[in-house]
Amino acid sequence: MLHMLKRSLLVLLTMFFLGACTTKGKSYRIGVDMSWPSLGVMRREATIYAFTDELLRTIAIEENVIFERINTNEGNLTLGLKTHQYDGILSAITPRVSMNNLYEFSEPFLNIGPVLLVCSDSHITSLKEMQGSMVGVCTLRSEALLRDLYPKVTTHYYNSLSGGMEALISHHIDAVLIESSLIASSYMRDLYRGKVKLLSLPSDNLGLRLLTLHGQNGELIQTFNRGLNKLHDNGTYRKLLQKWGLG
Repeated sequence: MLHMLKRSLLVLLTMFFLGACTTKGKSYRIGVDMSWPSLGVMRREATIYAFTDELLRTIAIEENVIFERINTNEGNLTLGLKTHQYDGILSAITPRVSMNNLYEFSEPFLNIGPVLLVCSDSHITSLKEMQGSMVGVCTLRSEALLRDLYPKVTTHYYNSLSGGMEALISHHIDAVLIESSLIASSYMRDLYRGKVKLLSLPSDNLGLRLLTLHGQNGELIQTFNRGLNKLHDNGTYRKLLQKWGLG
C-alpha cells in the first residue's frame, strides 16, 4: 500500500511539473484597448499603458513566455477574443456569476475601485477605527456604497471632490471616499502630496484583469497569475506601481 501511494504521488508530481513546463517559451496574443474608455482615468491613459506594458514584459520574463500585445478598440475587444484573434484580452469587465460560463478571469493586476483617503497625520490606521467618523462623499453612489460598507459612519455631501479634499486637509471631516483609486493616486501624487494617505484598499471587485474564453487557454490565466504573485512576493509589483504613480 505504501509503495502504491508513493507511486501515485510521483505520478501526480510528474504531471504537475510537465504541465508547468508546457507553457515555457509559448507565445500568447493579448488584445487590449489602451484608451480604457470605461475607466474615467483622468488623462492617465499613457501612464496605465506604460505600467501595463512593463508589467506584461516582467511577467513574461519571469514565466519564460511571450506576450504579443495587439492594440485594438473596445468594440472589437471581446469580439476578437470570441473569434480567436486573441488568446486573452486585458479588460475592466468585473467577474460576475453570470459570466462564469463565458470567461475565465485572472487576479486583478490594477485595482480601480473606490478608496478612502485620510490626512497623513490622522490617528485612524484601520477600517475598524472608522466607526463614528465623518466621511465626505461627492455622489449619491458614493454615499450608498459607504453606507453599505460602513453603516456606522456619518456622511457629509460635497458638490465637488476638491471641496471634500479641502475639508479633509482642514480636519473638518475624517476621510473622503473617492470612487476610483486611479483618481486617488493622482491626488496623492500631485495636489495633496504628503498631506493625505490611503486608508483602505479598493472596496469592491473593480480592477483590470486578463480574460480568456471559458474552457480555453486556462494555462494562460495560470501563467499570468503565477507571475503576478511572484511580483507581489518579491516587491517588484509595488515598485512598478510607484514608478508609474499608480500606488
